[in-house]
Amino acid sequence: MKKSFSYLLVVLTAVVVLLAGVFLVSQQHLANTTTRTAKVKPSRPKQTVTPLTAAALTKNPKLKYASVIYYGIHYSKIQRWQEASNVKRGWQVQLDRVQGTTRYSVWPDQHIQASHKNLEPNWFTLSGRQVTYHSFIVHSNGDYTVLKVSQAQLLKRINHDQAGQRVRKMLVRLSVLDER
Repeated sequence: MKKSFSYLLVVLTAVVVLLAGVFLVSQQHLANTTTRTAKVKPSRPKQTVTPLTAAALTKNPKLKYASVIYYGIHYSKIQRWQEASNVKRGWQVQLDRVQGTTRYSVWPDQHIQASHKNLEPNWFTLSGRQVTYHSFIVHSNGDYTVLKVSQAQLLKRINHDQAGQRVRKMLVRLSVLDER
C-alpha cells in the first residue's frame, strides 16, 4: 500500500509538472505569435498625388487661378485673403484690363452678383512666372498689402504639402468672368 501510494504520488507529480510545462509552452507560443502579428501591420498602398507642374498651369488657366488662390489663402499671411477660404461657396475670378495689365479679381463666392460686390476684392497679377498678390487694407488711406511670389515657389510649396489634389478639386467651385 505504501509502495502504491508513493508510486501514485510520483505519477501525480509528473502529471502536474507535465501539465505545467505544456501550459507554459503554450503561453509562450501564444505571446510570441501575438508579438509577431502585432509588429507586422498590413501595409496600405501609398496614394500618389500627381504634382502640379508649370506646364499643367500653362495648359489650364483655371488650374493656375486655383493654385494662386490656394497659395494666397494658405500661405500668403495676408489677412484679407483668408476671407476667400470658404471652399463651399467657391470663388469667382474676374479678369479686367487695368492700365494695360490684366487684373484677376478674386471674389469669395462662385455665384456672387454685381450688387454684392461692394468692397474691393483681393486680386493678383501675373507677369511672366511671377504672381503678385494685392489686398486692399480696409480703413486705410488707399493702402494695399502686396506680396510677390514666383510660380516656382508657389508650385514647390503646394507640391511639398501634397495639396495638388485639393487644388484640382477647387476647379468645380471656380468660375471665371473675362471682362477684358
